[in-house]
Order: sequence, then structure tokens, then C-alpha cells
Amino acid sequence: MTAMMSEEGDRAEAPSPAPEVGASPVSLGKFVALSLLTFGLYELLWLYRSWHAVKRAEGSSIWPWARAVFAVVWLLPLLRRLQVGKPVELAVAYFLLAVSWRLPGAYWLISLFTFLPLIPAVLASNRKAGRAPPLPPSFAWRKRSTVVAVLGTMCLPLVLLGSLGPPTAVVDGRSLRQEDLTFLQESQLLAEGEEVLFFYSTGILSIRGEGAFASDLGITSYWTDPVSDELMVAYLPYHEILDVEVSYSTHPLEDTSVRVYGPDDAWFTFFLSPEEGGDRRFLEEVERRRTASSTWSASA
Repeated sequence: MTAMMSEEGDRAEAPSPAPEVGASPVSLGKFVALSLLTFGLYELLWLYRSWHAVKRAEGSSIWPWARAVFAVVWLLPLLRRLQVGKPVELAVAYFLLAVSWRLPGAYWLISLFTFLPLIPAVLASNRKAGRAPPLPPSFAWRKRSTVVAVLGTMCLPLVLLGSLGPPTAVVDGRSLRQEDLTFLQESQLLAEGEEVLFFYSTGILSIRGEGAFASDLGITSYWTDPVSDELMVAYLPYHEILDVEVSYSTHPLEDTSVRVYGPDDAWFTFFLSPEEGGDRRFLEEVERRRTASSTWSASA
């Protein structure tokens, strides 16, 4: 009898096994596709469900949503809980990809690949979920996932086009992309030593079809003739500009129209985007240089 009580007592005092930490199982293909098509939002959902599974398994009082939103800080503990190999390296890679959205130009697109360091974690959580699934598996493409994928497929080309195409606003000459500056120089739109102050193009895929810029010498407008397909150019130095007629945009999707008049009834028209007040900065610089040019000519 004593032996039996001792045996039962040992069993009662034996520590319970640690809870199995799993996550929301999802097929790798679905995870990658939805991460790309939602621009990383699906990754936050997966991280939230993963931390929710940790909370349930450990009985802790953590906030899963906060750990998902601040994944750059909390990814390393999650990787260690899932027993993923090289957790530090993966966490650092995720951090670098996450902050790459601040890179100039189209380089921000690198941030779309934050899902890559999470792939080992997804695979590890799928293996653990096979032993102790905390949530229903999500391998199939349900209606909601399919709708999100379709919408993402429609939006992704627009985002890529906006990143790889010409800027939608008037840009400072110092921010002009090198390939665009090279085009202006090779097309002889920009004289040697001439400095672009402000630039804008109405082109969708490239600046080659149409554009205008104010330089330290004057205003240049160019466009492609629809019949001959030749590049047409109009230019007036500041001291020859007699008048500038402006019709400011009253709608964010419309451009400001500018007509510049020169001697001998010469004139040409170009357009400027009102986005972030770029059209006004462009024209204020033109007026400042016109005034300075007139003052210098009168004193001479």
C-alpha cells in the first residue's frame, strides 16, 4: 500500500510536458502569393495568428496584435519558439527588408520580399501544427483568399508601373533619375553644363514622349510628333520670356496648363502636376529667374 501511494505521489509531482507551440498552418505557395499580392499585410495576419497560438499554448498575457505589428522587434523570439535554424540571421534579414521601403526610387520594391525570411518559420509551424494544431489548417484557397488574390493581382501592376514609370509629380532636378538625365543629354535637350532645376513628364511608361523642365538657363518643352514620330523641342531663355499664362488645376487628377510667350509671336504650352504644389514651385522659380534676368539686362 505504501509503495502504491509513493508511486502515485511521484506521478503527481512529475512536471507536465511543455505545451507544443504551433501556428496557423498555411501552404507555402498560398503564404508567398498572398504576401506579395497584399504587399505584406498577409504576413502580419500570419504573425498575429502565430503569436495567438503561442499565447494559447503558454497561457500568457501577451498581445498578439502588438507583436505582429512590431515584428521587427518580436520576430526573433517567435523564431526561437518555433525552433527555426539561424533565428538571428533570419530576424536581421527581415529587419533589413522591412526598412528598405525608405530606399529611393523603385528600390523600395525590395521591401515586398519580407516574406522570404519568414518561410522557414512557416514550414516549422506547419510541422508543429501536424502534432498540435492550434487553429484550423489554411491550405485551401477559400473564397475570401481568392478575392484578396484577385484584387492584389489587379493592384500590383499599377504599383509597379507607378514605381518604375516617371514620377507623378514635379521633381527637383537633383532628384532626377540618372537614366532620365542621360536621355535629356543624349537627345540634346540639355546643353553641356546646363542644370535642371525642376522637371515633369506626362509620360506613363517613360519620359521620352513628352516633358518640360526649368533649368538655370531657361524653359524647355518637348513632345513627340504623332505623325512623324520625331522629337519636337521648344525653348526660351529667361531673358526672352515676355509673359507666362497659367491655368492652375482645380482637380487633383488634372494638370496645370502653362503657356509661355516669347518674341516674334513665339509661344509653346506644357503641363505641370499640381501634386504637392510642384507646379507652383516650378513657376515661382521661373518667375524669380525671369525677374533676375530682366534686372541684370536693365543694369547692363
